[in-house]
Amino acid sequence: MFVLFASIFIRPGGVDNFIACFETIIVMEKKLLEFLPNPKCWKGAKVIRAVEKRTVMIQLIYIHCFYTAPFLAFLIGCTKSNPMYTMIRAVYNFELHHGPVVNLVLRIVCGFVVGLGGMIMFSTIGICYLLCAYCINCLNVWTLFLEPIEGKNGEMRLRGGLFFQNAVKMYNSLKIMAIVESKMLRDDSTLYTSYCCCIFLNVSVIIISITTITEVYAVCFVAEGAIGSKIWSVVLPMNIFWNKGGPRRTYIFPELDTEQSFSTRLAKLTPARKAVVVLQRSTFHLAYCFEFDETTGCIKAVKNWRYKAFQLIWIGAAFLVLPGLLVRCYLLFIAAEGKEDKMTIFFTAVSSGVLVIFVLFGSIFIRPGGVDNFIACFETIIVMEKKLLECLPNPKGEKGAKVTRAVERCTLMIQLVCIHSFYTAPLLAFLIGCTKSNPLYAMFRDIYNFELHHGALVNLGLRIVGGLGVGLGGMIMCSTIGTCFLLWVYCINCLNVWTLFLEPIAGNNGDMMFRGGVLFQNAVKMYNTLKIMTIVESNLLRELLMPCTHHIFAVFFSTLSFVYFFKEFSPRNPDDISIFVVILSVIIIAMTTLIEVYSICFIAEAAIKEIQCLAYLAFLNLPLPCKKCT
Repeated sequence: MFVLFASIFIRPGGVDNFIACFETIIVMEKKLLEFLPNPKCWKGAKVIRAVEKRTVMIQLIYIHCFYTAPFLAFLIGCTKSNPMYTMIRAVYNFELHHGPVVNLVLRIVCGFVVGLGGMIMFSTIGICYLLCAYCINCLNVWTLFLEPIEGKNGEMRLRGGLFFQNAVKMYNSLKIMAIVESKMLRDDSTLYTSYCCCIFLNVSVIIISITTITEVYAVCFVAEGAIGSKIWSVVLPMNIFWNKGGPRRTYIFPELDTEQSFSTRLAKLTPARKAVVVLQRSTFHLAYCFEFDETTGCIKAVKNWRYKAFQLIWIGAAFLVLPGLLVRCYLLFIAAEGKEDKMTIFFTAVSSGVLVIFVLFGSIFIRPGGVDNFIACFETIIVMEKKLLECLPNPKGEKGAKVTRAVERCTLMIQLVCIHSFYTAPLLAFLIGCTKSNPLYAMFRDIYNFELHHGALVNLGLRIVGGLGVGLGGMIMCSTIGTCFLLWVYCINCLNVWTLFLEPIAGNNGDMMFRGGVLFQNAVKMYNTLKIMTIVESNLLRELLMPCTHHIFAVFFSTLSFVYFFKEFSPRNPDDISIFVVILSVIIIAMTTLIEVYSICFIAEAAIKEIQCLAYLAFLNLPLPCKKCT
């Protein structure tokens, strides 16, 4: 697939044709938007669903091609099933002639090679897939406006308040767009062999689902666009006949009553909204404490049975699952050396720690008024940020390289929290859940050894059920933890970035001044606002409980990871080196280090800048003679 997709970029002029097709479709979409009487008006439920399907499909391509697939390629590359590793081992059996360290290094090198190769391949495939999905989406969505629907008076009218003349122009533009897209897609050799590739790749559940979605998307959506075009070509003569008779309106669809912003639904999900959506999807919209209000564009608390269901999940995790895991950890700790698998011990300890974090973070949503306090704090900080922005003389002006780096660093941290909490961690939980080292699977196996008394099919079914259970539990826990982490990181980011404007710097003439050209009176207002923001944030972070104990968890997770990291390289290690344990240990050590540095250094930087600001404000308030003396 990579060779077929990339062939368009290799041939002369292929890259230019690719870019020209993409830009042409964007320009034509803008032209199509001009044909609508009110582009910001809702166009009906069918158009909304089509736009949502379009957005979800593009997000799926983006996530799987640029994150999930390269990560899985790296994991596969670090195993013994790596094709390159097995091929080299067949030529020379280094496992037999060399020690475990050499084998581990070779597996890591092969893992990086396969991972980098996967990144190159999947990024190329993802770019081509994005254009294919974009082409299909454009035809599918815009042909909906040419579909005749029944109006309030029983008349057949066009969707979106479309004028008849504009509908004809839209139809001709869509015909040109279809020609441009078909020429581009013909240059893409993979699309001719998509059905063959789908049949060849149907070897596992995940790949079967992806190939099925691809085929349904490629066939059904294009068919819907063709059907909409055919219906319009049939209705076109009828519209001409209607417009010839009598003093009739020149357009055949009145404006819709609902005038919600069309761009709001098309906008990308913000991190806060993404956290709410992931939390809802992790429980199949059955148990959650937040929801997004489409009318106001804000997050609001849920007070119905879904909130009660979320409370039941927290109670079950805190009083049923957590005590069982803690008892299991104690039994594994006192067990004889070598009796239990080291991966089982490691994953049980990590799962217990993550569950404790979930219980601490989730406690704010269980207590009365906790959800409202959480939302109120979030909205208060946003309002105070707007007030701080008003204190700047030129909010859109240049703020300096230090502020730019701080904003980029804060944005990167928020993106890392979103990616790892909402995508990477649930995927790892599902992968761990499908192995024999699943903590729940191992605990039930010790109670009743079903592997000994039942066949392989029963064991496989139990492992799949355990994987789904741990995966869903991991999604619920990680989405809740990620939501709280987002607010935690946002609080630190606000203090760290806005205190930079209170830091005195040398101006062009050598005079000391505030960054961003902030005036003295505005600097005092900004300082007082940041003091209030600090009080609001500190009260909320105390209610979250976890920020007060982050040192304990950082020491626990990092120590546990270091112990099992060094155990893998110990000469007394009876088994092979587990790449999965090594990778997970390195990830946990890096994350705990990052959290500690972020929590300590960033707050310390904000405190230092506050002291510098106070010193400079006191300096500016001195009488003029004293200032001359200094």
